[in-house]
Amino acid sequence: MFALEIGFQDGVSRPVMVFERRPQAIVGGTEYAHVFVEDMRALNFQLRLLRELGRRFRCKAVGVRDETQGPKNFEGVYDGTAFIDLGPVKLNVTALDSDLIVRDGEPPDRAGVRVLRQVCATSSPLFPAVVVRGSTPLVVSFVNAQPIYIGRSKQCALRLDAADVSARHARMGYENGEFWIEDLGSTNGTFVNQQQISGRVSVPAGVPIVLGREISIFGVTSEDQIARAASIPSEMYKVPAAVQDTYPVLLAISEVARPARLVIQPGSTIKIGRDPVNDMWLGAPHVSRHHCSVIMTRDGSLSILDQSTNGTAYDGGVMKRGDSIDVPDQPMVLDFGGNITVAVCFNQEQEQAFAASHGAVNTFIKDKQPPRPDPARELAEVVGTLAGLNVGEGRDVGETRRSFVERLVRLYRSLSIFGRVMLLFIAVALPLLAAMVLSLIVPLLR
Repeated sequence: MFALEIGFQDGVSRPVMVFERRPQAIVGGTEYAHVFVEDMRALNFQLRLLRELGRRFRCKAVGVRDETQGPKNFEGVYDGTAFIDLGPVKLNVTALDSDLIVRDGEPPDRAGVRVLRQVCATSSPLFPAVVVRGSTPLVVSFVNAQPIYIGRSKQCALRLDAADVSARHARMGYENGEFWIEDLGSTNGTFVNQQQISGRVSVPAGVPIVLGREISIFGVTSEDQIARAASIPSEMYKVPAAVQDTYPVLLAISEVARPARLVIQPGSTIKIGRDPVNDMWLGAPHVSRHHCSVIMTRDGSLSILDQSTNGTAYDGGVMKRGDSIDVPDQPMVLDFGGNITVAVCFNQEQEQAFAASHGAVNTFIKDKQPPRPDPARELAEVVGTLAGLNVGEGRDVGETRRSFVERLVRLYRSLSIFGRVMLLFIAVALPLLAAMVLSLIVPLLR
């Protein structure tokens, strides 16, 4: 949403042009700046750019630390363009209209022709617009014929850096004097009038729309509605507690996982990986860009699909690329290596247990031990196999022998320590006893 021309004062570096698609951006020399400028490291402040109605934008200095404050001389509201001298660098900021951004999948040559035609034929859009509620409201104007995408992805016109907002969370448009919002299968849902929506829903201007749990937006068609939107009581856009406690969830304890908790909604696919566009981001180099997906069908069936290079370990083994496993209504821990784990929890007790174990891989393994086999039943199967009772149509003697060995192993595992010792004693003593008897009988027969 901004074009930044960055000029340097060192007398050597040439100016650099940067395009930033966020409606609000931080330019500075710290690791959390959206536009990182090495020459701004020496400053004790960063520059925050915030879109307002049309092409207007607000500029504000943000201290690098809480106790520091930046200069006030360049703070204010600018109409379309601004030239800001920060000392080490000079910024030429230009606000870009949302309808001039290249559309998802649009070829660059066609996009260039379309943008030129729109610039020549139409003025900058003012209304309809979307307001993001906050201490300083963020406003994004768009045109009726081009709905805007909302989410964390850089392909979205309204890009929001929030943990519970999906990469492509929702789509919003304006038709016949009324706004509409469409949830795009987001992880944490979209809510209108405290009700979670599914698909496309009409929304009157000024009615709060909640994305996930934290972000609230409003569709507006006049500047008066922007002021009224800021004064709406917070109770009108709270997510019901019943929705907040929905299960199953994905839970991560690691510091490199964002967000730490995601609700798995029916009909949704949660992508996990190193790429920030994933629904759950794991910031470690050994994690694949798109490592795996957690898929829940509309009927509630849950499965995990591995898409990684090195595989994903879980309670029952290791998934390789292309493998898929079904997840029953039991907790499971996915191990991504490097002490990075993600748990699938179906209730609050499981969630608390995983947190108490600090994300241990074996948190739920003790709850999944299979019932101990019955030695008497295993012995009966061994004897039956030995007697050839299980040799039926389509099975040969070799197959029966393999079955006998397998069942003998299961019998051994089902016994207690004393039983195993006795079984080994019998297995060794009987052949010795038979050899002794034969050694006595054979000379008599001669």
